[in-house]
Amino acid sequence: MYPGKPPVGDLGIAAATRKEVALWHGGSKKATEGGASGKGWEVLEGMDKLVNRVAFTPDGTRLAAVAEDQKVHLWDVKSGREILLLDLAGKSGQVLQFSPDGQLLAVGGNDRVWVWSAKQLD
Repeated sequence: MYPGKPPVGDLGIAAATRKEVALWHGGSKKATEGGASGKGWEVLEGMDKLVNRVAFTPDGTRLAAVAEDQKVHLWDVKSGREILLLDLAGKSGQVLQFSPDGQLLAVGGNDRVWVWSAKQLD
């Protein structure tokens, strides 16, 4: 379900078939109110439907998720803030991946592929 491993230290994710994406900050004591419980968990806000896939940028600073709400959500990992919401125009995204240099984000669905440059994501 998750392409690659989180590229930053003790960072991990959990999202499977839920309407949320949760980050695990391994060594930290960071935790959020509500949502996932337990030391080190941070629940990222913004999902309305089940999560299909998530992917980190190679440098670990951003996390993208595509969900059954037909949107791509992009968060800043450090702040946990959703920084961008991309609409797939009524189409379902099934997979997503950042390019190895982090300059492109590709999302694939049943009948098309969307590609955004990093400049479009800023």
